[in-house]
Amino acid sequence: MPTSIIRTERRTDGSVIGRIGTIARECRSVTLVSDRAVVADALAKGVFILGPEAGMALIERTSGVQGVIVSAKNEVLVSSGLKNRLMLVAPPTDAP
Repeated sequence: MPTSIIRTERRTDGSVIGRIGTIARECRSVTLVSDRAVVADALAKGVFILGPEAGMALIERTSGVQGVIVSAKNEVLVSSGLKNRLMLVAPPTDAP
């Protein structure tokens, strides 16, 4: 039975985009599910920095990876492989 690895990246004040030197502000949270920890770990920060739309596009075209992104506007994006497997029980909030 394959093992799923879950990697979550959350926004903090220090999520800085490398050479550009600006703070990534478009995502609040990125959670990836993969059967390979190294893949989930490598993609999580990249998806976070890309932002919700481009990040979800990367998730959808990466084999063996599924994910959930919560945008800075509290929109929840769920990849096609998880859409029918997750249920949102409450919308995200602006918790501290």
